[in-house]
Amino acid sequence: ITGIRPKPAGLSQDLRTTQGLTMDLPTQMSLQSKGYFVSQDGRLLSNEGEVAFGTSEGVLYTLRFGEILLGEGFNISAGFETEGEEGTASENEISAIENRYLFVTAQFDESLLPTKPDAPEGYTPADANPAPDENIPPRNPSFTQYEQDLETWQQNLDQSIARATELNARFAPWYYVISSSEFEAIRPGKDKLLKDKPAPPVELEPEPLETPVDPVPTPDGSPDTDEGSTTPDG
Repeated sequence: ITGIRPKPAGLSQDLRTTQGLTMDLPTQMSLQSKGYFVSQDGRLLSNEGEVAFGTSEGVLYTLRFGEILLGEGFNISAGFETEGEEGTASENEISAIENRYLFVTAQFDESLLPTKPDAPEGYTPADANPAPDENIPPRNPSFTQYEQDLETWQQNLDQSIARATELNARFAPWYYVISSSEFEAIRPGKDKLLKDKPAPPVELEPEPLETPVDPVPTPDGSPDTDEGSTTPDG
């Protein structure tokens, strides 16, 4: 990360919820200026694609790559503009070093976690308040183990949801800026992902036979030729 830029307050607040984005004018202008837009079905898209990856914590990260930003130093890290004799210099005049806007979101994805344990056959919950004089038979050990596994699974689930919520709230207020080298490392171009299809093998023409074929004999025993035949009257 080489720099940050603040998002509009309304956009930041919307990103902390699951209700979708409110496309007011400040949000729309902010997204478009950084290379992002919202589709008709409400999906957030970017002009340079995105990369998504999940972790064993149950968190799905999505990195969306936006417009190019030229500059270096404080100009990139905090949006600092250099003052000169002619006034404020634009980012393009300060440097031609390429950077890229990055939009990061995080959400909980249960499919990244181990599956919920299945109850053993015949399982019944333990009586929480057994009668004092009730003769309770020994409980199936598999029932106890299942309840322990289920409790552990539920704890991990709750922690994963809390972690995803915490991360999304951290990312919501900011557009991040990354260098062009980081962008190319995270999202390689098509020339590095695709290869030319190999040419089909060349089919060789069969070589002509070198040994001549003997003529097929006719019924009278003489060789058959292509020069025609004569009749006794001809």
